[in-house]
Amino acid sequence: MRGGEKQTFISYPYATACIRSMEGTMLRLQEYKELAAIRQVPECINRLRALGFFEGINASLEELLSYEQERTLKLLSRCVSDLSSFSIFFLPHQFHNLKAAVKSLNTSIHPTPIYYDGEFDKRELIETSIVNKAFDHLPDYMQKTAKEAYKVYLHSGDGMLSDTLIDRGLLEAVKRMGEASQETAIKQYAKTYLSLANLKLSFRLVRWETSSSFLEQALVEGGEFSKDRLKTAILSGKQELISYLNSTSYREGVTAYQNSPATFECWCDKELYRKVAAGKSNSFSLGPLVAFFVARENEMKSLRFLFTGIKNQLSEEWILERMRTVYE
Repeated sequence: MRGGEKQTFISYPYATACIRSMEGTMLRLQEYKELAAIRQVPECINRLRALGFFEGINASLEELLSYEQERTLKLLSRCVSDLSSFSIFFLPHQFHNLKAAVKSLNTSIHPTPIYYDGEFDKRELIETSIVNKAFDHLPDYMQKTAKEAYKVYLHSGDGMLSDTLIDRGLLEAVKRMGEASQETAIKQYAKTYLSLANLKLSFRLVRWETSSSFLEQALVEGGEFSKDRLKTAILSGKQELISYLNSTSYREGVTAYQNSPATFECWCDKELYRKVAAGKSNSFSLGPLVAFFVARENEMKSLRFLFTGIKNQLSEEWILERMRTVYE
């Protein structure tokens, strides 16, 4: 970007007009191509400054990107006085921090974990609660998962199973918030998020010798897939899974997966935007704000891949394959 559920809008038309203005400043495909051709990080930062990014701040690259993410939240705060309406979007970072806090219990097995430290990421609360076993201090949607993951990790040291429990807890929290919301855009976000998470998980699990009981723990009912049908397809092997997925509205994801992992991950992020963008036309709802938030998340992911590619002298093709362009 350049230059329970409660909300109080300045006005829906004002919020929509503000978002429409910001959409016009987001990076397009041609600009990503120009940025991908730059071979030095400082030069790329300067080019982004000329496009209106990182205004008035000199800091490390990570701090610059964090600054841009905070700008998104500040803009949304101008449109809605209570950001609890957007709580569902903060869940992935919070549950990531739960993984980090659990694994920090034994850094001899796992290296020092990396946390998200944004305003809504609840890092300090999660860290303190895990260290003190004060699970009831955590948000309601996280307490049960935290207790289970803590117990598994402490007694077995099984980081993979602990992560699986936390991933499931995230999906269950997304599902509950989506079902509880009165906003069509939030419901669509939750439904699509669950569908894409199960899709990604299916492709990972089909490569392993996975038991039915493990699949029962890992997959979450909801979204556009039948949990039982997915389980059967995964246990039957890759070809059966692909056959089933090709019969659904996510068949394009199969093509992307068969192309490359990077293409698949990029497709998933763009598909999430495509689904929620259907609500942009309703100017008297959260639809335009939800679509903008998802678009900005994609833009931030794209910038991280852009700088990774430049720092490591990777090809323009490598970079462009990972750009989550939502505006052509």
